[in-house]
Amino acid sequence: ASVTNDAPATFPLGETTVTWIVTDNAGLTATCTQTVTVNDTTPPTITCPTDVVISADASCIATSVALGAPTTADNCGVASVTNDAPATFPLGETTVTWIVTDNTGLTATCTQTVTVNDTTPPTITCPTDVVISADASCIATSVALGAPTTADNCGVASVTNDAPATFPLGETTVTWTVTDNAGLTATCTQTVTVNDTMPPTITCPTNLVISTDTSCEATSVALGTPTTVDNCGVASVTNDAPATFPLGETTVTWTVTDNTGLTATCTQTVTVNDTTPPTITCPADVVISADASCVVTSVTLGAPTTADNCGVASVTNDAPATFPLGETTVTWIVTDNAGLTATCTQTVTVNDTTPPTITCPTDVVISADASCIATSVALGAPTTADNCGVASVTNDAPATFPLGETTVTWIVTDNTGLTATCTQTVTVNDTTPPTITCPTDVVISADASCIATSVALGAPTTADNCGVASVTNDAPATFPLGETTVTWT
Repeated sequence: ASVTNDAPATFPLGETTVTWIVTDNAGLTATCTQTVTVNDTTPPTITCPTDVVISADASCIATSVALGAPTTADNCGVASVTNDAPATFPLGETTVTWIVTDNTGLTATCTQTVTVNDTTPPTITCPTDVVISADASCIATSVALGAPTTADNCGVASVTNDAPATFPLGETTVTWTVTDNAGLTATCTQTVTVNDTMPPTITCPTNLVISTDTSCEATSVALGTPTTVDNCGVASVTNDAPATFPLGETTVTWTVTDNTGLTATCTQTVTVNDTTPPTITCPADVVISADASCVVTSVTLGAPTTADNCGVASVTNDAPATFPLGETTVTWIVTDNAGLTATCTQTVTVNDTTPPTITCPTDVVISADASCIATSVALGAPTTADNCGVASVTNDAPATFPLGETTVTWIVTDNTGLTATCTQTVTVNDTTPPTITCPTDVVISADASCIATSVALGAPTTADNCGVASVTNDAPATFPLGETTVTWT
């Protein structure tokens, strides 16, 4: 016999009727039923999705947040899964409770944290860059930077900058920082440019007046030092002075450059004067003979030797067109290009080297007087001439001219002392014949030879104003018989 049931190997949830059958040895059976109720007493399990960290949107909230799906399990099946998540998550943490309900109505919960972070940094737009001029101390104070434009989805907590109280020359970067309520920051930079717009000042050294050297220039000129000032500092001081200054005015431009490159100029005048007079050496003195007019024209004076460090402008002299007799001082004047002068003198001596001329009066022939001389002889006047004038005319005529020829020398002397001579002959002729008175006639007897010899004729009486030279006769040595005329001479 047997006892059996139809109990399943696995009882499902709920009631299951188990029919028991007893069978005896005769095969007779009897049944009864047993109810097996399987209750779900095991709550479901739920594991929430991982916490969500999400960024707030522009309105500082989060919508349509993807929470994810929880992991649920239930031995008897999950009927539903719900949560209490809001449609809009505010900034910060929100706890979302998930509830899983199984088919039996058993529940389980878990919580998921949704953190809405403000991850959007604020925005900031700096004020426009500032360009400002440095003050007298080469800085800028009390600079009006302006205000930045800021925005944040969750609100701005603070706006700060790192601007210094005093801005130095040049560019300074000012960093503006905006901090939102989440502590997020954003920065922007504003450039504050402090420009040195104040040019330097310069006062030139005093103007110079200097003398040229032997080359008509000036070198190594001490210009002096300009006075310069700048609010931000002087970088350099230069000038365009030449190494060598020429004659005249040269404008030297001084340029001061400050550390910013701004410049200022002033001018200094360097006047190089020619204070060295020229030199002149006159030509040699001239000695020249006067011409027929007792002057000299077209005299070749020669050329002076001149020199000047800056150049000779002119050489003149006061020589007359016609030089008179004697010494004439010619003053030569050299003038240089600066108008400075120097003089020297040259003597032009015009000598009268032309002797006078003289033409004697005609020769004189005159008879001797009773004394056999001639006195008060009219010699006549010579003809004289001289280019420079006759000073005197003299002669050596004696007061008394003797018998015969006397040469009279005429001397003409000109104003220079030159002389000329001519001779005039004065002939004193004895035109008075002598006188003779013969001795008395001689009567003498012939000698034995009927002649007469050694006859004593006697001596004639003779006289002459100029003297008897001889007394002769033509008496023969022997007188013949008769009359013989003896002529006494």
